[in-house]
Amino acid sequence: MTENNTFGTMNKALKDDGDDFLNTALRKWKFNSKYKRNKLLFILLTLFFILFGSLFTYYYTQIVQVTVRYDNQCVLGTTCTFNINIPSYMSQPIFFYYQLDNFFQTHRKFYQSKDIQQLRGQDRSLSDLVSCAPFVTNADMGKVLSIGGTPLNPNDPAIPCGLIAKTFFNDTFKMYQETQSIQIFENDIAWDVDIEYNYKPTSNAQTQAWHDVTDEHFMVWMRTSGMGKFKKLWGRIKQDLPSGDYKIVVNNQYNSSDFNGYKYVLLTTSSPFGQKNLVLIVAYFSGAFVCIVSYIILLTLDKNKKDK
Repeated sequence: MTENNTFGTMNKALKDDGDDFLNTALRKWKFNSKYKRNKLLFILLTLFFILFGSLFTYYYTQIVQVTVRYDNQCVLGTTCTFNINIPSYMSQPIFFYYQLDNFFQTHRKFYQSKDIQQLRGQDRSLSDLVSCAPFVTNADMGKVLSIGGTPLNPNDPAIPCGLIAKTFFNDTFKMYQETQSIQIFENDIAWDVDIEYNYKPTSNAQTQAWHDVTDEHFMVWMRTSGMGKFKKLWGRIKQDLPSGDYKIVVNNQYNSSDFNGYKYVLLTTSSPFGQKNLVLIVAYFSGAFVCIVSYIILLTLDKNKKDK
């Protein structure tokens, strides 16, 4: 009997505790359209989005950007000259890009076709370069001379190997205003982490490598783009350029017809918020529109409740 009474007492205590838990008054939040602070919040957010959207729009209009397609003006394998017109004054620094259309670097087989350890300076054997297949040897890459000018063994590991390296963009550019040369600085165009850590020469690079992996143009190319139309930094111009006609001399070696693509030169200035991009402008004005609509809905709900 004592044991039954004990269990009965425990069950009653547990039931009481359960009832207390189920009947506990919990804090809750409910949106109330009558609160003036809700309407004030939407008004302030609207002003905020419009203010910064207008600021981004102003700086967007101050950016000068010029793009010229040149693959249809130059014969492959030759050095050619084409004109580029700058419509308004460009203040330094001016960023010199090349742009490719219809080239998809995010294809899985393309993106994975490299050997990270080799790029970081480690000597790798053919069996180590599985990720580079089928572009593993010098013969696979179609390379015959090292960066030091010595002949390469066709059966030796290619340095660097892989499809990304094989498709490395190798056009070069010079720029002139009439007969005056415009210097294009080709240093400091790659990420600091790439320069300091990700790309180091192998011990036998001078005699065994077909390209210097510490070349910043190569580093820029190896950072694959997420879109089929992309631009990559080729250099900077550290002088102002008045409006007018300029000439660009290109050593046209890169075959864009292999992927049915197009090649462009793009010159642009920048602003405190970056280069020409409509994303911020659209985002902030869209935010302002949503806040205005929300404010109108609040007013409508509040009015309907008052009428009732």
